[in-house]
Amino acid sequence: SEDPQRKLIAHKQPMKHFFTILFIALLAASCQKEQQPIVVHLWPEGAPSDNGYTQEEGDERHCWGVFDPTLTVYLPEQPSGQAILCCPGGGYVDVWYGTEGNNYGEWMTGQGITLCVLQYRLPREHHDVPLSDVREAIRIMKGREDLGIKHIGVMGCSAGGHLASTAATHLTGELRPEFQILFYPVITMDLSFTHRDSHDRLIGKNASQELVDLYSNDKQVTPDTPPAFIVAASDDFLVPVKNSLVYYQALVDNHVSATMHLYPTGGHGFGIGDNYIYKADWSQELNDWLNVVIKK
Repeated sequence: SEDPQRKLIAHKQPMKHFFTILFIALLAASCQKEQQPIVVHLWPEGAPSDNGYTQEEGDERHCWGVFDPTLTVYLPEQPSGQAILCCPGGGYVDVWYGTEGNNYGEWMTGQGITLCVLQYRLPREHHDVPLSDVREAIRIMKGREDLGIKHIGVMGCSAGGHLASTAATHLTGELRPEFQILFYPVITMDLSFTHRDSHDRLIGKNASQELVDLYSNDKQVTPDTPPAFIVAASDDFLVPVKNSLVYYQALVDNHVSATMHLYPTGGHGFGIGDNYIYKADWSQELNDWLNVVIKK
């Protein structure tokens, strides 16, 4: 006959497995809860400047009526003290905070980097509005001791790349970022090779030459401009790759550390999408660059 003790052990096994699985599930849920992003409002008392919007408009992928700009903060399990302020693109028409913002969260936090995605206010020809949001975002990041941030860089895609490079070339003192990462960026306001929507929405169709020069960031580079990492595709159909080229040349001319990776295909807006053939290349290059530039 079957050993009663063996029968008892066999009977307890399913219950033991049940509690093991339950414990793992609860632990996973707890970890997931801890890793939920933090949302910070830039101007809880109201922004000091106005772009004409009075309410939020958008969906889960992008927004086009930002009235209350926010920072969505993704914290790594093991923070390195490095943080990146991410400015999504959208031609200064809207803000694609999903594909060119939040989607970078997992990769960045995997490198120990705190990613802060900025849902900034669009200019509507009030050219100072987006940069004022960037400036305030950096102030907040520096002032939040609980985030453990020691070094701050900026990152941006397309028009967000223009905003990020504007921060890198226009901000000074303690608000100047320590490095910049630009994906297929708009750099110039020169009508011969700018992105027209970005130009018109930022400074207006009939902008003065003074404004054109002010926001042509290749003309604003100085020896104090922070190091840059630039990624673009030669076949970009929306923002001519010349934008990246002139910015890289301006950085080199001013003896600023710069690296640029141009890929033969990819067009515009490839971002961190898994279907981009060169994702593994640029992501490895970026990881190596970050290790050298900001993880000394």
